Amino acid sequence: MKHLDRYVESASRSYLSHRIQDELISALAKKVRKEITNFVKKAKHFTILLDCTPDVSHQEQLSVILRYVNIDESEVSIQERFICFQAVKDSTRKRLSTKIESILEEEELDLGNCRGQGYDNGANMRGLYKGVQALILQKNSKVHCMPCRGHNLNLVLGDISKSSSLQIHFLLIKYA
Repeated sequence: MKHLDRYVESASRSYLSHRIQDELISALAKKVRKEITNFVKKAKHFTILLDCTPDVSHQEQLSVILRYVNIDESEVSIQERFICFQAVKDSTRKRLSTKIESILEEEELDLGNCRGQGYDNGANMRGLYKGVQALILQKNSKVHCMPCRGHNLNLVLGDISKSSSLQIHFLLIKYA
């Protein structure tokens, strides 16, 4: 039991300490991410989907999802898998594109095999000439951008609700 001495808190031995739990969660997360990236590598081509949102502590978080085509012996399916949250201190286009590249490098995925990129409607993300989209396109011209339909719908509904009270009433009755 000497190998557990570094995890001992007070005088009791417990496998439920926060350190042990954190190590187990971290090890499992690493294993799951490795399995996902193995599937992506097997598929070869993939799409990267990203969104930035603040967490409860107002720290900007980048969520990263990979989309790929999984081909089994009898079934072909499109898979989307969450890879990670990454804290982002600066959400400029340069920093975000560098962050994307480092995540792909960390997962041992080649940006050259990326065929799509999907972002929210922020100018820093999808700007054709100045956004993250443009910087990624400079590195790989085969990465087509697909704007997020959910964000587009949200913007449309927001604009509709601002246009008249009749529209708000319609939306509340129709979708309540």
